[in-house]
Amino acid sequence: MFLPKIIYRDQLGQVVFTLKQVTKLLWQSNPRFTIFIFILSAIWGLLTFPAFYLEKLILDKIVGNIGHPNIQQVIYPIVFLIIARLSVELSRNILTNLLFFLRQAASKNFHIRLELIIAKKLSSLDVATIEDPIFQDRYNKVEREAGRRAWGLMMPLTDIPNYVVGFISSVGILYFLHPLIALGVVVISLPWVLVDRKFIKKWYDFELEIAPHHRVRGHISHYLIRTKNFLEGRILNISDYLIRKMEKVHGEIISRELAIQKEQEIAKTLTFFPSLLFYAAVNIYLVIQTIGRVITVGSYELFLRSLLAASQNFSSLTTSIMEIYENYV
Repeated sequence: MFLPKIIYRDQLGQVVFTLKQVTKLLWQSNPRFTIFIFILSAIWGLLTFPAFYLEKLILDKIVGNIGHPNIQQVIYPIVFLIIARLSVELSRNILTNLLFFLRQAASKNFHIRLELIIAKKLSSLDVATIEDPIFQDRYNKVEREAGRRAWGLMMPLTDIPNYVVGFISSVGILYFLHPLIALGVVVISLPWVLVDRKFIKKWYDFELEIAPHHRVRGHISHYLIRTKNFLEGRILNISDYLIRKMEKVHGEIISRELAIQKEQEIAKTLTFFPSLLFYAAVNIYLVIQTIGRVITVGSYELFLRSLLAASQNFSSLTTSIMEIYENYV
C-alpha cells in the first residue's frame, strides 16, 4: 500500500505527519539499525559540551600560567586536558564512522522497503490507470527520483537526534551567559526557515508543472539512444529533428530551474545579514565582559563556540526537517 495522502491543513501538521511516516518506514525496514543510529547520533551531539568545556579549561590554564617560572609544574595539567580533549575528538570520529556504516546499511533496507511498496501498489492497478497520461507522469517521477529521495529521507532523519542534543547543549551554555542570547539564536534563524519553506513549495510546484516536459524528454531519449531504433530513425530521417526537440525541452527545464535557483540564493543571502549582526553584537558583548574580567578568556572562547554551534545546530535541524518534507512530497 502507498503512504497515506497528506491532508493540507497547516505547514506544521504536514511536517509532523511526514516525520512520523518516514520514521515508521525506517523502523519497519530495520528496527535495530533505527535504535542504534538514533542513540549514537544523540551521543555525538552530547559530546559538544565536554569538547567546548575542555577547550575553555586549556585556554584558561595557558593564559593563567603565562610567565610562570616553573614550566614543568604547569605543563602536566595542560597535557592531561589536551589528552582528554583528543579523547573526545577520537570518540566523535569513531562515532562518525560507525554512523556512516549504519546509515549505509539502513539506507539499503529503506530503499528495498520502498521498492516493495511501489511493486505491490503497481501490481494492484488496472490497465486504464496504467495507461493514463497523468498517472504515467507521476509514476515516471517515482521511477526517476525514488532512489535519491529515499536517501534524502533517511539521512536527514538520522541526523535529527544529533542536532537536537547539540542545540540544547549549546543553548544551555549560552543561557548562563544571558537568557536573551539563547533566545536570540532561535529568533535569528526564523527568517531562513521561512525562506526554506517557501522554496520547498516552489520546487514541488515546479516539478508538477514540468512533469510533461520530462515525459517528452524521456520518450525522445528512449528513441534516440536505443540501437534497435537506429534504422527507423535513418529511414525516416527524423533523428536531427528529435535531437533539436530534446535540446529545446532540456533548455526549457534548465532555464526554469536556474530562475528558481537564482531567486532562492538571493533570498538566502538576504537572510544571512540578521544572523551576522547578531553574531557581531554578541561578540562585542563577550569582548567587553572579558576585558572587564567578568569572564575569562577561556569562557570567551566557550561562549563564542557555543553561539556558533547553537546557530549551526538549529539551522541544520530545520534544514533536515525541511529536506525530509521536500523529499517526502
